Amino acid sequence: MTGHGTCHVTFIAGALSGMGEKASAFAKGGLGCLIAFFVVSLLAVLIGGSMHIDIGGAILLFVIGGVIGLIVLAIYSKGRRDASADDAPDDPYHD
Repeated sequence: MTGHGTCHVTFIAGALSGMGEKASAFAKGGLGCLIAFFVVSLLAVLIGGSMHIDIGGAILLFVIGGVIGLIVLAIYSKGRRDASADDAPDDPYHD
Protein backbone atom coordinates (compact mmCIF):
# COMPACT_ATOMS: atom_id res chain seq x y z
CA MET A 1 0.00 0.00 0.00
CA THR A 2 2.95 2.37 0.32
CA GLY A 3 3.27 3.07 -3.41
CA HIS A 4 -0.47 3.38 -4.08
CA GLY A 5 -0.56 7.21 -4.02
CA THR A 6 2.54 7.40 -6.19
CA CYS A 7 0.81 5.29 -8.83
CA HIS A 8 -2.03 7.83 -9.07
CA VAL A 9 0.38 10.77 -9.33
CA THR A 10 2.36 9.00 -12.06
CA PHE A 11 -0.84 8.17 -13.94
CA ILE A 12 -2.05 11.79 -13.77
CA ALA A 13 1.33 13.16 -14.88
CA GLY A 14 1.42 10.71 -17.78
CA ALA A 15 -2.11 11.62 -18.84
CA LEU A 16 -1.33 15.34 -18.72
CA SER A 17 1.82 14.92 -20.83
CA GLY A 18 -0.15 13.19 -23.61
CA MET A 19 -2.64 16.04 -24.01
CA GLY A 20 -2.27 19.12 -26.14
CA GLU A 21 -0.57 22.19 -24.74
CA LYS A 22 -3.82 24.06 -24.01
CA ALA A 23 -5.61 21.06 -22.49
CA SER A 24 -2.59 20.32 -20.33
CA ALA A 25 -2.42 23.93 -19.11
CA PHE A 26 -6.15 23.84 -18.29
CA ALA A 27 -5.87 20.56 -16.39
CA LYS A 28 -2.75 21.62 -14.49
CA GLY A 29 -4.35 24.93 -13.56
CA GLY A 30 -7.53 23.21 -12.44
CA LEU A 31 -5.72 20.65 -10.34
CA GLY A 32 -3.45 23.35 -8.94
CA CYS A 33 -6.47 25.38 -7.84
CA LEU A 34 -8.05 22.36 -6.16
CA ILE A 35 -4.78 21.50 -4.40
CA ALA A 36 -4.36 25.12 -3.25
CA PHE A 37 -7.91 25.09 -1.86
CA PHE A 38 -7.19 21.83 -0.06
CA VAL A 39 -4.01 23.23 1.52
CA VAL A 40 -5.73 26.43 2.68
CA SER A 41 -8.69 24.47 4.04
CA LEU A 42 -6.37 22.03 5.80
CA LEU A 43 -4.69 24.98 7.54
CA ALA A 44 -8.13 26.31 8.54
CA VAL A 45 -9.05 22.92 10.01
CA LEU A 46 -5.77 22.76 11.91
CA ILE A 47 -6.44 26.10 13.63
CA GLY A 48 -9.93 25.04 14.63
CA GLY A 49 -12.14 25.87 11.66
CA SER A 50 -14.07 23.59 9.38
CA MET A 51 -14.03 22.73 5.69
CA HIS A 52 -16.75 21.66 3.29
CA ILE A 53 -16.85 21.44 -0.50
CA ASP A 54 -19.49 19.92 -2.72
CA ILE A 55 -19.15 18.74 -6.33
CA GLY A 56 -20.38 22.04 -7.76
CA GLY A 57 -17.78 24.00 -5.82
CA ALA A 58 -15.02 21.59 -6.85
CA ILE A 59 -16.00 21.91 -10.51
CA LEU A 60 -16.10 25.70 -10.25
CA LEU A 61 -12.65 25.77 -8.62
CA PHE A 62 -11.32 23.48 -11.35
CA VAL A 63 -12.74 25.71 -14.11
CA ILE A 64 -11.39 28.89 -12.50
CA GLY A 65 -7.96 27.29 -12.12
CA GLY A 66 -8.11 26.03 -15.70
CA VAL A 67 -8.84 29.51 -17.03
CA ILE A 68 -5.95 30.88 -14.98
CA GLY A 69 -3.75 28.14 -16.46
CA LEU A 70 -4.77 29.13 -19.99
CA ILE A 71 -4.01 32.80 -19.26
CA VAL A 72 -0.57 31.90 -17.91
CA LEU A 73 0.08 29.75 -21.00
CA ALA A 74 -0.92 32.62 -23.32
CA ILE A 75 1.40 35.05 -21.52
CA TYR A 76 4.24 32.51 -21.52
CA SER A 77 3.75 31.71 -25.21
CA LYS A 78 3.70 35.40 -26.14
CA GLY A 79 6.92 35.98 -24.23
CA ARG A 80 8.52 32.97 -25.89
CA ARG A 81 7.50 34.28 -29.34
CA ASP A 82 8.77 37.76 -28.54
CA ALA A 83 12.09 36.42 -27.28
CA SER A 84 12.66 34.28 -30.35
CA ALA A 85 11.69 36.98 -32.86
CA ASP A 86 14.61 38.49 -34.75
CA ASP A 87 14.70 42.26 -34.46
CA ALA A 88 15.70 44.11 -37.60
CA PRO A 89 19.15 45.71 -37.13
CA ASP A 90 17.96 49.01 -38.58
CA ASP A 91 15.03 49.31 -36.16
CA PRO A 92 15.40 52.74 -34.47
CA TYR A 93 13.25 51.73 -31.48
CA HIS A 94 15.40 48.77 -30.40
CA ASP A 95 19.10 48.77 -29.62
